[in-house]
Amino acid sequence: TPWPGSTRPRSCSCLNRNAPPVRRPVEFPTPCAPPRTRATRRDFLWEQLRHRVSESGPNIINRARMSIIIPVRGSASAVEVFNDELPDSPADVIDLLRAELAPLHTWCEFAVAYHALGRDEQLREVLLGVVDAFDVYEMQDFYRREPTLFDTGRLYVLNLLAAAATHNFMHELRREAREVWRLKVLEYIGQADKISDSCARTWIVKSLFWIAEHHSDSHALENASYYADLSLCSNERILCNTRLAKAAILFHEQKYADALKLYMSALRSDPRAAGAGARIGIGLCAYQLGDTEKALIAIERAHALAPNSVPALVATAFLRLECASQHDGGRCDDGPLTSSVGRMLGHARELNPTYSMALNHYANHLFWQNSGEIVGHAQPGSSRILLRSDPAYMLKAGTQIEIFDAKDKKMLETQVNQVHATSDTTHGWVTRLETPYPLTTTNRGVQRILIRIAGMTEISELASRAYHCTAVPEIKAEAYFILGRNHHSKGDMKGALPYYTQACKLWPQFTLAQYRLAQVQTALSDFTVAQTSAEVALKLAPNTPELLRLVGVLRLEQKKSCSPSEVLNLAVKADEQDPYAWLALAISLERAACKRSPEQCNVVQKAADASSVALRLFREYGIGVPYQIANNNGVLHCELGNVFLSRAAFLSAMDECCATFPMHAGPHGKNSHQVVWLHALDLYTLWTDAHFDPALTVGERIRIERGDKTVCIVGIKDICTTNASSKFLQATHLSKEFCTSQSCVLQIKVYEKLSIAAGACTQNFVLHRLDSKKYQDEHISASIRVNLAQLHAAAGDLSVAKNLCVAAKHTDSNNIRSTLLLSSVALSTNERDEARHHLKTATSLIFERLAANSSNTALNRSVRSHLSDSLLFASNMWYELHEFQQARILLERVQALCSDSGPLSQVNACVSLCRLALRPVAGETALRPDRLKRAVNHARKALSQDCSCHSAAHVLGVALLESNQFDDAAHVFELLQGSQICVTDATINLAHCYLMRGRWSDAAAGYVAFARSRPMQHLQASVKLWLSRAYHGTGNTQLARRAVAAATHLQPSNLAFRKCIFRV
Repeated sequence: TPWPGSTRPRSCSCLNRNAPPVRRPVEFPTPCAPPRTRATRRDFLWEQLRHRVSESGPNIINRARMSIIIPVRGSASAVEVFNDELPDSPADVIDLLRAELAPLHTWCEFAVAYHALGRDEQLREVLLGVVDAFDVYEMQDFYRREPTLFDTGRLYVLNLLAAAATHNFMHELRREAREVWRLKVLEYIGQADKISDSCARTWIVKSLFWIAEHHSDSHALENASYYADLSLCSNERILCNTRLAKAAILFHEQKYADALKLYMSALRSDPRAAGAGARIGIGLCAYQLGDTEKALIAIERAHALAPNSVPALVATAFLRLECASQHDGGRCDDGPLTSSVGRMLGHARELNPTYSMALNHYANHLFWQNSGEIVGHAQPGSSRILLRSDPAYMLKAGTQIEIFDAKDKKMLETQVNQVHATSDTTHGWVTRLETPYPLTTTNRGVQRILIRIAGMTEISELASRAYHCTAVPEIKAEAYFILGRNHHSKGDMKGALPYYTQACKLWPQFTLAQYRLAQVQTALSDFTVAQTSAEVALKLAPNTPELLRLVGVLRLEQKKSCSPSEVLNLAVKADEQDPYAWLALAISLERAACKRSPEQCNVVQKAADASSVALRLFREYGIGVPYQIANNNGVLHCELGNVFLSRAAFLSAMDECCATFPMHAGPHGKNSHQVVWLHALDLYTLWTDAHFDPALTVGERIRIERGDKTVCIVGIKDICTTNASSKFLQATHLSKEFCTSQSCVLQIKVYEKLSIAAGACTQNFVLHRLDSKKYQDEHISASIRVNLAQLHAAAGDLSVAKNLCVAAKHTDSNNIRSTLLLSSVALSTNERDEARHHLKTATSLIFERLAANSSNTALNRSVRSHLSDSLLFASNMWYELHEFQQARILLERVQALCSDSGPLSQVNACVSLCRLALRPVAGETALRPDRLKRAVNHARKALSQDCSCHSAAHVLGVALLESNQFDDAAHVFELLQGSQICVTDATINLAHCYLMRGRWSDAAAGYVAFARSRPMQHLQASVKLWLSRAYHGTGNTQLARRAVAAATHLQPSNLAFRKCIFRV
């Protein structure tokens, strides 16, 4: 806020003090005036001042220069002293003013003039000089004639002293010195209140004092607003300054619209008194309200009026960068603009080396300026580097730089000696180094290099100085943040942590510091504290995509499965092009899909879609994709039954794995993909005129692609050549697709039917040869091979599945899944001995893994779950091999692991044990009661662990049915039929319950429904027999006879069916 009376020239006359303040011509004593009898100190001072005025010549009447009029006591003469010619020491001025008994307003004008020159010590000396003169008898006698004018002047002096003390109180950093200035402010205000308790200037000073206290007192702004409102209602001539003070209060209260109105009102009421400060306030308010262009106009006008104003320089530089970044979509790569901004901030630092805001902004500018890199060319052994762009905004003499080669390998660290432009401007700029670029043995020609700024010591020095030059906690927090970011950018997380922590303590609402603190804590694996910081930052900026992603990832890491998906959904909505957010969302949905729920299929579909989007974005941005992402994507599509998409994902995972670990080119490296054609008349035949070396073979697997998407992977059924002029090619107009030089074309028949675009007669595809040796590469993960093998096994392609499992075993001989899948494939091909061998091997591997980790009580839960699932699968295999004792042993071991591996394994184990208990033993005509009771207990235990397990409910119903508890069994099967997940066997078991209870019509309806849903021949015969019994119970003998005849027709060799015919 400008000092009162600092911008308006005044003239005082000792002859008529009530006259208006009009500038008068200066009167000098005539040359014929009689000389004085003796020279006094007063005469000497007058001679010095008059000599200075007389030497100024014609400049005396220059009204543009500010001046002060000193009336001569006892004379009509006066002396005009220009403000820019004040003496360095105010002692002479003080003695002169005392000798002439100058009006108190004249004393204040001298004090304000010294303040305008930035000499605050002289201001206090002048004001203290007039305060000491209050006790002089001659001055008291002079002002006794007009006591009101004397009191007004004293108030003016005391208020100026209080304002000066408030200014020092704001800028003093030492605690003891701040307290001294604070007491002085209160002393001067108290003296002013004793003279008058309704002075508007005193109220303004009180308002300024409370503004300075608002960092340490929560009620300070309320008190400041109270005194500013009192001053506004007083309707004094200082209304402009009062509006500026009130606008500053509103700005601190974040009421930017009201503050903007007051700043503009103050500027309109007195543009000269408002000065550059009002325009800076207008610009800052407009920026906070989102009008950056208006803010820049106001700030640039303030900078034009006060070129050496440090706040105007800093605000202008900041807003120019802000406007440029908004126009460039968040980036500012304009070299001349950044150079001019750097010069402005550097000039602001030179003008005021202790202005913390300028230091912080300059340090921030240097950080982003030095974080880039410059591309150049250098000759090894030479100290000259040729640059195509102007490096002035980054490089200057003495700058420490690091030079990297084209492979981002550090080659040299040196200093810049000189930067200059070449004579021919087309060749750019030349940078001379103090150390020559090192010689390389491989290449001695001109090399492409990258230049980066090496050290950030200047940035750290600026931030450290900014911290020590301010008492404002927000500015201190920014300095701490800059220091922490320097360490963070170098990868020094432990060094950055204390700076970020202190920044957040000083300014808890500092969103960026909270975000960086969460990042550093996450890198240090302190996820709980990191989540707290990220949640605080998210509350401050709820729609920031980076914060949403970080909070979602941390919640995901903390296993809080209820909320990560919600936050990550918001993250992908805020930024749909963020691949990491999509990947985190896919992982979150995968974990949610592990829970058994009716919506599980929808969750898996959403997880597969999110994973696919993440993969696409990674590839579009050229970011290396970890093969685990594509592998998980294939597993998700496999669960959904999307065979082609799943296979394509697994193959992509193999490609990514091979890209991660480069290998030698296979035999199909030269022509591994060729263009082929498909006609709508024959969707099983591909045509091409390409040459394959080596030749295609029958049975070889090929991948067919359309654009960037894989259509399918098929096997070759037959290969033959045909004449390009054949009737078929001419009839289908395919001959025009081939080169006329080729007399023969290749005809490739495949096993699977291909698809063609709607309405198209012909369509081209890309044929990729699958290099079988690529799958044998040792770097490919065994899990990818096993997943792909499981997919081929489910599709019935057992030979490929077996080859992939063997390759997985070759990569990892202790892989349990591949061994179990080999056992399943052997059992499917009726190789029972081989299946037993693989089962024994897998079981021994599982027990070895458990024994090796028996002492490790903190074994990973997922590892235990994997081992439990493997034992369950092995027990089911032994069950299929009719070796029930082996299956029971494994299941009991699974139950021992259930406490650590989770409830899902325990449920499956109980269900399998219930199945074993219900399995009839050789030689038994009926199940023993103890076994039935054990089966019921196992089923109930499984349901107590997971009440939504339909398989457990089904085996419970079967156990109750075998125990002749027909009503309870019927109730269980009815509940299963009413569930969203359909259990087909529940229908026929419910019909059995109805049949045993004599509900013949319901039983017949159940058998008919089951026969329609399961049209297998070996089941239809038994169902027809039971249906005949149900019809016989209803008394419908004709339908019963037809049902028995149908069962006999399906199985004519079954004598039991023929006996039933005679009974019916």
